[in-house]
Amino acid sequence: IQRRKEGKGVANVVLLRGCGARVRVPTFREQHGIPMFMIAPTCLIRGLGTSLDIAIVEAKGGTGDYNTNLDSKADAALRTFDR
Repeated sequence: IQRRKEGKGVANVVLLRGCGARVRVPTFREQHGIPMFMIAPTCLIRGLGTSLDIAIVEAKGGTGDYNTNLDSKADAALRTFDR
């Protein structure tokens, strides 16, 4: 309330994160019998993939926003498929 009175921005969300317990879920390979990979330019998405035992593939210029290098992501995916 005080921040609003001062004309400052106010909080509109509480983000709870940090240490916690990792829940065991079946990997994609266990569920479907095939490997999986993801191109994850942001730490949050990369962490989710790692938690699910998904191979993380790097793509130069991948940013996770509208300025991302889609050609680089496509090339990285094609190289990974060829393995």
